Amino acid sequence: MANSINTALYSGLDFDTLNDDLRAHIQVKFAASFNDFALSSLGIMLLDLSAFGLDVLAFYLDRRATDTYLATARTRKSVARLTRQLGYKMGGAVASSVAVYVTVDEVFAFNVPVPKGFQFYGPNKLIFEVAETTVFTPAEQGPTNRKAVSCYEGETITESFVSDGTSAQVFELRKVPDGKFVVEGAVECVVAGLDWSPVDLLEYGATNQFEVGFNDDPPTVRFGDGISGNIPTAGAAIDITYVASMGKAGMATEGSITSEVRPLVVAFTTIPLTITNQEASVGGDDRETLSSAKAFAPMVWKSRKVAVVGEDYEALAGSYADALFGRVAVARAISARSAASDLTVQNYMTDILDAIAVVSTALDTALNATTGVIPVALDAIDTAVLDSTTTLTALAGRMGTIQTRANTVITETRTAKNGSTICRTQ
Repeated sequence: MANSINTALYSGLDFDTLNDDLRAHIQVKFAASFNDFALSSLGIMLLDLSAFGLDVLAFYLDRRATDTYLATARTRKSVARLTRQLGYKMGGAVASSVAVYVTVDEVFAFNVPVPKGFQFYGPNKLIFEVAETTVFTPAEQGPTNRKAVSCYEGETITESFVSDGTSAQVFELRKVPDGKFVVEGAVECVVAGLDWSPVDLLEYGATNQFEVGFNDDPPTVRFGDGISGNIPTAGAAIDITYVASMGKAGMATEGSITSEVRPLVVAFTTIPLTITNQEASVGGDDRETLSSAKAFAPMVWKSRKVAVVGEDYEALAGSYADALFGRVAVARAISARSAASDLTVQNYMTDILDAIAVVSTALDTALNATTGVIPVALDAIDTAVLDSTTTLTALAGRMGTIQTRANTVITETRTAKNGSTICRTQ
């Protein structure tokens, strides 16, 4: 009975192993009726087809099992879905930012605004848009004046849709250029003329909210089901505006932003501009990596998005990204307490006050004493001063220890910062 039990080799599911196992099984089970093992025979062809089919099936079964667990998941879609179940939203791309110095070459009798969304050309035709409108008054115009204008790499795109009134509608953003990403924190949505609020994940409540799938392909915008988020009414116009950026590839070196995409026209007048950037752009990054999501998702879930211990601060800071300034390179929790809340400092202050109180009492006694007891009072003062000196000396030693430890913390923080700068440069 035991000899009839088949042996299952779960680690040997490749084509060669399956082919050998099937061949061995035929040689044992059908030895009397089949002995044509020539490579060109019909039976061997069918055996090869069976081994190939089993090999492909095993591959997909392994991939399905692998993508079921966060630690072993290998596709972006699977990791995004698994972290979503933990209440963690995988981060999208972040645009690089830079200060562009603009000079209005001529003086005009009116204000010259450089509007939000005005575009400059960077290296390799990268587009940098103005983040906030900057106005040049007549006194600020002319070749000797210039202003710093905050810009980010990317271009603003608007896509329009129409709601069909169904629950949990999902709209795909099809106008994102090849090689570009939707910037995290830079998506706006207007439904029937009303602004709806972006959320990381759809929240419980019948409110006007939407969720952006930065890691979907193509990126998506998801609306609620009436329980978690409202449903856009049937026939409502939906306008979605976002910034498409090159992410990490959208960096500009010093002095590489020198021209406008289109001339600046104000009051039907073309405004001549001189443009440059004195520093390279910073902060650009692609969508969050799978390894980063696997590391931070359990930590953020454990913190419940409330910073209590040092690990909570590091998890929440490390998973944060700003649309204009990028992600946090290094996050380390340091207790920054005031003297009023620091028990150690309060104890030192109490020691000082006690020492001063003794001296003050001795002085009052000396001043109020008669001539005959003044020497005794002065001796008491000398003793009190000596005790105060001892206390202050001990206090100075303790403060020196505090300073040494503070210097150590500062050194370690600078080392971490330098390390992050080196990593980002490489």
